[in-house]
Amino acid sequence: MSRARATCVALIALVLGAVPVLGADTDGDGLRDGFERRYGVSSPMSADSDGDGVVDSAEDSDGDRLSDKGEQRFRTDPTNPDTDGDGVADSAEDADGNGRNNALEQDRRPVPRSLRPALGKATDDMSPQRLDCQTWHGDSHITACEFGDPSSDTHIVLAGDSHATVYMTPLRRIAEDQGWRLTTMNKGACPAVPGLFGDNQWEIDQGRACLRWQERLMARLGKQPVDLVVFAHAPTYRLRQTNGKSVANSQRSGEWRRALVRTAKRLPQETAILALGGTPRNFHGHPVRCLDRNSRNISACVSRRQPEEMRYTDVGLKQAASVTRARFDTLFDKICTYDPCPVIQGDVLIFRDSHHLSETFARQLQPSLERILVDAVAAAEGTTQVAEAGSNTGA
Repeated sequence: MSRARATCVALIALVLGAVPVLGADTDGDGLRDGFERRYGVSSPMSADSDGDGVVDSAEDSDGDRLSDKGEQRFRTDPTNPDTDGDGVADSAEDADGNGRNNALEQDRRPVPRSLRPALGKATDDMSPQRLDCQTWHGDSHITACEFGDPSSDTHIVLAGDSHATVYMTPLRRIAEDQGWRLTTMNKGACPAVPGLFGDNQWEIDQGRACLRWQERLMARLGKQPVDLVVFAHAPTYRLRQTNGKSVANSQRSGEWRRALVRTAKRLPQETAILALGGTPRNFHGHPVRCLDRNSRNISACVSRRQPEEMRYTDVGLKQAASVTRARFDTLFDKICTYDPCPVIQGDVLIFRDSHHLSETFARQLQPSLERILVDAVAAAEGTTQVAEAGSNTGA
């Protein structure tokens, strides 16, 4: 595409507000629009964003001697010279051992002796409050735990399945630091949005306990409005309908979208909603066992990055957030920093099983999680103030 034509296309897209096309390169600079937007190193509307005479794809934004186009090709971060944090610059990586630097380093190293948690203790590396603060299979009662400042003006609720429980420790620390009140209400293998349940709940009691728990959760949240409800769930669910019929993959996103829309309508208007995206999944089955078998080569246990369109839960929740007052945010890219997704960052084990984060790694996510929550709380408080101002004006 000529520069004149690219500029024309860019102007048309800008004026008409065209919807981005997957894989599009509007300005013809060799960098996909999504890549440029995601990292913010250049503009998808200009082939030479900084006007220095060097096309954007040839820039080296992080100074690691790998061009931004190379970063795009190898799925590394153009703002971070050492994407995987292993002490080797992205330009110096050699993933396939062919003697050429290709930036796709997949941890061709032994399991660190300083690994936290140690492999022998990994499966038990979970929140110490998990046993007391989660409703278990077959039970439909609400198990609520309180953390932070009970007298705080800001009240946050964490609701979801066992993946919500993973975030209990960092959330508790955030609540303590921010002076918030935090209540957790989670049930294993049961979504917190009413009307959805998975295969395992059907096998236990045809989903009855899960559905009752969901209704009790909604009743409690409806009776005592809070400032923010954070919903967190597993990245994928093999969903069942109430008649026991399995939900096809192509329909899962729609089920999640409709469920969150229903939930937003049922919760008090003054309660803000944050839908937190799911975590990556390791497709080796059990990365701890895999690492035990491959202790001299971590790369044998990395797992492909699940495409966004196949993260059915996230797709549905994001769609619902676009048509309700709910917000959607995710920590996915903080966990899966490149493709394939690593199982170890530095000397910290990411997973304790195929889809639950280790408690040790979850604590490392606290700064990122805190930024998401602070933004959500600020937005909720701003909305409340606007509503109150409107009410006073009307009076």
